[in-house]
Amino acid sequence: MVSKSRPRTLEEMRAAARKRDQELKTDTVDVNREIASALIHVKPPTGVSVSLPVANICRSPYQPRVVFPQDELETLARDIQLNGLRQPIEVRRIPGNSYERYGATRVVEGQLYELIDGERRLQCVESVLGWSEIHAFIIEADDQEAAVRVTLANLFRVDLCDYERARAAKTLLDTNTASSQADVATMMGVSKMTITRLMEFFALPAEAHPILQMNPRCLSATFVSELAKFTDEGYGDLVVDSIRRAAEGKHKNKAIIAYIQKQLRPNSIGDTTINLVANSNHPIGKLSLSGRKISLMLDKSVSVDKFYSAMKKTLEEFDMAHLEVEESDGHSE
Repeated sequence: MVSKSRPRTLEEMRAAARKRDQELKTDTVDVNREIASALIHVKPPTGVSVSLPVANICRSPYQPRVVFPQDELETLARDIQLNGLRQPIEVRRIPGNSYERYGATRVVEGQLYELIDGERRLQCVESVLGWSEIHAFIIEADDQEAAVRVTLANLFRVDLCDYERARAAKTLLDTNTASSQADVATMMGVSKMTITRLMEFFALPAEAHPILQMNPRCLSATFVSELAKFTDEGYGDLVVDSIRRAAEGKHKNKAIIAYIQKQLRPNSIGDTTINLVANSNHPIGKLSLSGRKISLMLDKSVSVDKFYSAMKKTLEEFDMAHLEVEESDGHSE
């Protein structure tokens, strides 16, 4: 007799498998976070949380995540409405009285705070729920510790894309939290090869990063090394163009590389038939081009001089036509 608690249909079995897989990922994330916390000596906040004005909290410049899908914020908002804010956010005090948010300068009254942990919670409370205050732990941290805490808070999220993971890895190196890529690999629980591949993002042209910050999932680390090579070879403009097209949904994965290769490939003349004409404008035959094959069909009794004259004239005309095409392409916008 089959137990009622066991999945019986194929769909129930798939759902159970997905649940086990998610639980395993969560366990691995928690273990990796504990290992990293021990390695960089970060302690969890203690004490009592306080209620702070949302308007007085600015985003951290060390935040590796760049995109927060609206559907995720709305899901979190429903949970907060039902169960309240289970975990207060973390902030630190910083000097100043203004910051940039949503493309505008905000001037605050009183103490200014910088977010350490809880970006989604803060965005949800502010933009979805419309609350004016939020509970927070206030911690003491300098810039380096703040960078480490922000990175650690987001490092092991299963939904981080390659570009966001690359930003986190770079923060660990820039703040000297990790002395080498091997140390970063240990902290993140990945191979050194993975870190090397992620760091290739920062070999791309500077103009590519604003595009990636708006669309971080448009480019996988698998193809970044090839784009970095194109950049080193002087084709940075093509690399930026290909990433822009990927962000617009025109290319994906291997097609990003194929686009650049196509732009660098010499124009093919395709299947072409050219009439051979001597100086007297009298046709003496035809020259056919098909891929790498050339076929020549001459009229009877054509002299060597006429053939040489016709070929020279044909090649000169073909060369001028090709030059005009190149000049036209060079001046087109």
